[in-house]
Amino acid sequence: MKVAFLDRDGTINLDYPDEKWKLIREPKMLEGSIEGMKFLLSKGYQIIILTNQYIIGDGIISIEQYYEFTNKLLECLKSNEIEILDIFFCPHSKSKNCDCCKPKTGMMKKVLEKYPEINLEKSFFLW
Repeated sequence: MKVAFLDRDGTINLDYPDEKWKLIREPKMLEGSIEGMKFLLSKGYQIIILTNQYIIGDGIISIEQYYEFTNKLLECLKSNEIEILDIFFCPHSKSKNCDCCKPKTGMMKKVLEKYPEINLEKSFFLW
């Protein structure tokens, strides 16, 4: 299986300064992101989102706010006929220096444990 690994904030939807995320409830899609994902799907790629969400660990947003925003994003994508295979995220504060925060490899290790059929030679990352 070939996969397009995409970041969320600043790649699919608009990104904001950390503190502003407290106020954000609805995703605003970046221009061209819907069309780009449709193109990837038409070329046989599955899409997996990999996103660092250290603002959870830093106490800026709650895990519930993260899921609320992410579910709205998925609804928006689905309404545009875009199916996301999965989403993986790192909720840890940057100060934790965890292994799952991109660009470290912990998140990818989790992806490959869940989806061993992924062919990394035919896949790519964009963030």
